[in-house]
This record gives sequence, structure tokens and C-alpha cells, in this order.
Amino acid sequence: MSKNNSIRSFLAIEVSPEVRSHLADCQNSIRPILKDVRASWVNPSNIHLTLKFLGDLSQETIASIAKINQAGVPSFDLTLGEIGFFPNVRRPRVVWCGYAGSPELKLLVDRLEVQMEKLGFKREMRPFKAHLTLGRFREQLRLTDELIELLGAVSQRFAKPISHRVDRVVLFKSTLSSAGSIYSPMHSFLLGEL
Repeated sequence: MSKNNSIRSFLAIEVSPEVRSHLADCQNSIRPILKDVRASWVNPSNIHLTLKFLGDLSQETIASIAKINQAGVPSFDLTLGEIGFFPNVRRPRVVWCGYAGSPELKLLVDRLEVQMEKLGFKREMRPFKAHLTLGRFREQLRLTDELIELLGAVSQRFAKPISHRVDRVVLFKSTLSSAGSIYSPMHSFLLGEL
């Protein structure tokens, strides 16, 4: 199958409108601090928790993925955690919001990895770091102590125990465009569904 006929795909958890609103407020507080930095901010409507990036897939592979189930993984709540930076706050490339630890999320990710490996996907060897990407920096930064302190204050202000219910995993199609990525759900897997 040619790359033109393939569908760029990933598995993710959607977040609630309350979480999207909270994260938009967080972005709006960070932007002025980094106003001189070339950044690409994620549209709040596109914020999601990626569980596994799948790459460019054929229709046949997508049909196989649509048959997996999440029996034995009950629905659960996730609670937002800290604001952080990859690879670190001194030289950030990505700003994100994390989650408090969740054994249910770990179970879900582990089960997905096993199921996807059975379908021929390579198992992710890096530890899963649950995060919601807020923005990406287009240049290599070296932040001053003053900026780090300001960002720390924003992180403290937005460190609220906001939770959202997770009752499904969504298989998304990602279409790249000049206006940014467009994410379209292709299939949902209800947790606990047989």
C-alpha cells in the first residue's frame, strides 16, 4: 500500500471540557512569560492523552485494531498533576501537564502494548509518561533562573486536583495540514467491554 493510501493513527484518551478549559487557562498564563519564544501551542480542542502512536496504517490494519477489546480494564478517574517540560526546564522543547499516578492507567497501557504487539507493533520500551502536550518550542531554549521561577509560579497556580473519567480509548486519524493537525476519531473501545 502506498503512503498516500495510509492513515496516520494513534490511540488516545480524550479529556473532559473542564480539563480543556483549565489547560487553555494554563497556556494563556505561560504564553506571556515566553512571549519572545517561537512556539506552537496545541489548540485546546486537540489536547488528548496519547497512549500509543501507531504511524501510517493500512485500512486492513485499522480494521484489525478495531477488533481489540478492553475487557477486564474498568473505567477510572485520572487527576491532573504538575506542569512540566521535556527534556527539562532548563532547555525545554515541550511544555506539558502531567497526571497523578494511576495504577488503572498503567494496567490499560500495559494491556494495549500486549494487544498491539500481537498485531505486529513494536512494544514501547521507554517507561510511559502520562502527559498532555500544551506546546512545543521551535527553537532550542536556555531559560534564565527568572523565567524558571515565573514558570514555577504558573505551575503552582494551576496545580489543582481536577479529574476526568476515562471510560474509553479512541483510535484517532491524524491529518497534517498547514493550519495544524486535525484529529478525527475512527473507533472507540469502551473499557470493560467484552
